[in-house]
Amino acid sequence: MKNTIIALATFFLLACGAFPAAQTASAGSVSVPIVEDTEPGAVPAKGKVDLKDSIAAASYFKTAMSWAEKGNLDLALTNMDKAAALNPAGAYIFYDRGKLWVQKGNMDKAIADFDKCIELKDGHANAYWRRGAAYSQKNLLGPAMADLNTAVELDPANSEFLRERAEVQVKEGNQAKALSDYNSAIKYNRNAEHLYYGRGKVWLALGKPDEAIADFDKSIAVNPNREKTFELRLAAANMKKEQEKALAAAPAPAIKPGPGQYGVHLYSFRQASQADQGYDRISKKYPALLKDIGHTANERISVQKRESITG
Repeated sequence: MKNTIIALATFFLLACGAFPAAQTASAGSVSVPIVEDTEPGAVPAKGKVDLKDSIAAASYFKTAMSWAEKGNLDLALTNMDKAAALNPAGAYIFYDRGKLWVQKGNMDKAIADFDKCIELKDGHANAYWRRGAAYSQKNLLGPAMADLNTAVELDPANSEFLRERAEVQVKEGNQAKALSDYNSAIKYNRNAEHLYYGRGKVWLALGKPDEAIADFDKSIAVNPNREKTFELRLAAANMKKEQEKALAAAPAPAIKPGPGQYGVHLYSFRQASQADQGYDRISKKYPALLKDIGHTANERISVQKRESITG
């Protein structure tokens, strides 16, 4: 009779979706679910958990996610800690707690949780991706690249894995490989504007303003609220004008922007953008960009130097 009641309770909980995903482990003569996450393509988690603890852990996990959605990360972590204590075999708990630690800015604790998740589910591609991103935040590019390579191997068509790896390659100064990953990411997800934004920055770094402008335009068409996209597009337009001037003035040496000086080119925003198709739209939406950006002595000196060069 006792076993029958437990079996019925287990069936009811499964039907109600009390467990994120379920595999079973023997508990006496009754099969009880092991709380599992639903990460596609991941191998089964290791370990067994008591039914009562599984139910309690799932409840704490649900509460934690609710607090996270409300922006209260401290209460979310408190409940996630309780869930982890009750279900130490729940890879999904460590995975989502790791994400919370990333939001809190604690990459060391995030990495530790992703470590545990991967220990429990070695094929957890998302855990490799997020751990790689956390390593990148710590500027540990070797481990970051290793994890992201693994994530891409597990899921080669995942545009976010490719994008994250491209960002690490940018940090390593390998713009060509970054461009290749962005091209692949866009092939798999042509509607993601942030991919065009990211690839536009790579084109800009490679000194390809036409390609950069084309990507920034695609990004702006979907998301006109990121001011940085407009700034970089203007930088690309200015770079194009400079390249054209350099060609016209040959054999005079080409004038190229220094690293990190794209913002300085906005000094000529009004002049350089008069003939640009995006001028009216940008000036109406971002009138602040029309103001003098030379707020520091160094910027003013840079502006003066460039004005003396370009006339």
